[in-house]
Amino acid sequence: MRFHLLDIFRGLAAFWVLLHHYPYSSNLAESAPLLQNFVKNGHLGVCLFFVISGYCITASACKSIRVAESPNRFLQRRLFRILPPFWCSILVGVSIPFLLSILSLLKTGVWLSPDFSKVAHANFSWVDWFQIATLTRGFAWSQDSTLFGRWAGFNTPYWSLAIEAQFYVVVFLALKLKWNIRYFISIVTVASLISLAVPNFDQSGFFLPYWPTFGLGCFLFFAPQSRGGWQVIFKWLGVLAGIGCIFLSLSPIDFASQSKSLLMGAGFSIFLYPFNQVSAKKDDEPRARNSLTDSLMAVASILGAASYSIYLIHAKLFLIAIVFTRNVSLPDWFRDLSGILITLLGCLVFYFLFEKPFLHISSRRKPGA
Repeated sequence: MRFHLLDIFRGLAAFWVLLHHYPYSSNLAESAPLLQNFVKNGHLGVCLFFVISGYCITASACKSIRVAESPNRFLQRRLFRILPPFWCSILVGVSIPFLLSILSLLKTGVWLSPDFSKVAHANFSWVDWFQIATLTRGFAWSQDSTLFGRWAGFNTPYWSLAIEAQFYVVVFLALKLKWNIRYFISIVTVASLISLAVPNFDQSGFFLPYWPTFGLGCFLFFAPQSRGGWQVIFKWLGVLAGIGCIFLSLSPIDFASQSKSLLMGAGFSIFLYPFNQVSAKKDDEPRARNSLTDSLMAVASILGAASYSIYLIHAKLFLIAIVFTRNVSLPDWFRDLSGILITLLGCLVFYFLFEKPFLHISSRRKPGA
């Protein structure tokens, strides 16, 4: 099940996370303080991902029930959607030092072997690679006390993919046990809210502390259609929630990350609710045309389609982008902008080569028993 509007927001969220991780050459805090706040808060893009995923996975689970699809088939579809591109991104990450050497050869004519003393994953054991490939690195508590630190040796953004994979397994269990989806999600959500009171549980690698924003997306899917005056009220609540999300994204206030994520997730869910009222409309319904708006929507749609690829490899491709921009005699802001665009271009290439083919293969696979 695809939702065009959610794809656009997913793309914008991925771009926000990319901006958050980019190694800027200038001091944004001095030159553009508002932009610095926006970039600093880019980690909140993850909770937008979780809300959207909650909505889409719940829709997929309900459709699975309607068409009498087996729970095993449901899980297979989800894993086949995320794992092949993920494994390809690992290969790309491993190849980056060699790609840098090739670029150096093209520029200087001299081959320099990769300097593995600066490559954190050069000393990984087969256990480390197994943990990464199976998305279980978050449970390697002996490696680092923080969840991000356990993934930082290779690719930090993988941490949220590992959490999301656990979300899929939870929904799979609900289908397998033939529980009422709404009740099951409600029970898990209550448990997740309780888990927030456990000190440092968000560093454990388990999904529960991150479920509340995912649960918001689930409940958004089940939210009843508003009628009459209520529709107007919720429309304005959505507008206010959207303004609140913008304020949070630009806010210099630095308070507990989990609290800020919950606020952003709640605001984003309320903002999406009025759109949910018209989500059943057909894509071919006539609407007013505007060339600028259509162009911006087209760009956002492309980002949305490639959002998973952007999320998977943007941090690795920064190294390639910096090689192209670091020795260019241009203003810092233009060099940073060029690096971001080069990174996005690389992500799009990855999408067409390593993600999109698996989407087509998955759609052609016949339902299993």
